[in-house]
Amino acid sequence: MDDHTRFVWIFIMTSKVETQTHLQAFVSYVERQFNTKVKAIRSDNGAKFIMKQFYHSTGIIHQTSCVETPQQNRIVERKHQHLLNVTRALLFQSKLPPIFWSFALQHVVLLINCLPTPILNNIFPFEKLYGTAYDISSLKVFGCLCYTSTLTNNRKKLDPRASAFVFLGFKPHTKGYITFDLSSRAIMVSRHVIFHEDCFPYVSPSASQSFPAFPVHSYPTIYDYGKDLVFSSPS
Repeated sequence: MDDHTRFVWIFIMTSKVETQTHLQAFVSYVERQFNTKVKAIRSDNGAKFIMKQFYHSTGIIHQTSCVETPQQNRIVERKHQHLLNVTRALLFQSKLPPIFWSFALQHVVLLINCLPTPILNNIFPFEKLYGTAYDISSLKVFGCLCYTSTLTNNRKKLDPRASAFVFLGFKPHTKGYITFDLSSRAIMVSRHVIFHEDCFPYVSPSASQSFPAFPVHSYPTIYDYGKDLVFSSPS
């Protein structure tokens, strides 16, 4: 989280070992995209943030909080709570199973970055960082029913031209919506989508009979094949 604009970035990881790789890549990203330098990084005393050689070579000051004193890093700690509270709200409203937590969390980050905050005199973090307001007309209700156009290569003349999906958010740097196929359990990124934002497929009492069930503790891995994203649940 940027201390000046309050803009939030998030990285979904499978292990804390990835922290240092993401952090170093993020510093390079900031320098390239915003033509500025990271001067300081504030964190707790977690071993994952200890990169003395990297900080020394880049001139970055690493500020740490005292042991068992999270209030010294209160800005990030409170934002972490804020993100989780809104993530739970989205999952509760849509009745989606916990397996979709990563999609909900990434969508929450987008929403929070596009909402005014009193800390910035009711300016959006997105506007503070980029100098322009986010086009909120493109936002859709998370977890709502949508119909996505089927791929022309996979259909015949009399096959349906669209299938029922669940909206899961936006794919970064792509002008497309992330949607979940209710019949094949596949993830697709498409621009040709029609939304029914007042309808949530999993809210219906009969949803468990109409749609496939999901394991609560089995989190999928997502593979990007360009047009499709496919779940691969661990054994």
